[in-house]
Amino acid sequence: MSNVEDVIVRSLVLQHGFVNAHASGDVRYWPKGGRVRTVHLESTATVLLGLGGPQGHIWRVAVGDCNGTVHLLSLPELHRIDGWTGHTAAVTAITADVSDDGDMRLITGDSSGQIRLLHCDSDGEGRLLNEIGERITSIRAERHRLILMSGWQRRILSRVGERLIQPSPAKPPRKVQTRLPVTIRSTTPVRA
Repeated sequence: MSNVEDVIVRSLVLQHGFVNAHASGDVRYWPKGGRVRTVHLESTATVLLGLGGPQGHIWRVAVGDCNGTVHLLSLPELHRIDGWTGHTAAVTAITADVSDDGDMRLITGDSSGQIRLLHCDSDGEGRLLNEIGERITSIRAERHRLILMSGWQRRILSRVGERLIQPSPAKPPRKVQTRLPVTIRSTTPVRA
């Protein structure tokens, strides 16, 4: 694939530069000053997440790809630090979370609806937390709950330790009706 056809599919803007993921599987870090770095991944990236370090700036990038792998890359070098292959579908959402012990971990979602917990001490697949059966488009971790978006539908899962509990629906979701403004046109001229 020539560089002209190697389109950028994801971007992450950082304080000291930006990261681009290309259709070819290349991930490039473009610092404000210094040398451009490139690493080639086996599959095209589908999601990027910058992770802050002890110095107060982004020092790691989590990259989910279309084959279900999550890569952890260092910045600015783009060295592969860790990786997990537990998803069987494209990774579509990643969020960072901190355990009760203070360890950083990732919670990931994919296009088939799997939610996995990944951390450096886990095996290469991470741990399956739940399956919702729908594409997960974003994840936000809070202390006692996990907020998922599946398109326009929001789901809130309760967190008990490292387990996710899907609440039973108490009532059907409310339908929102939108009224459009009605414009009345007068054929009679208005006199001032």
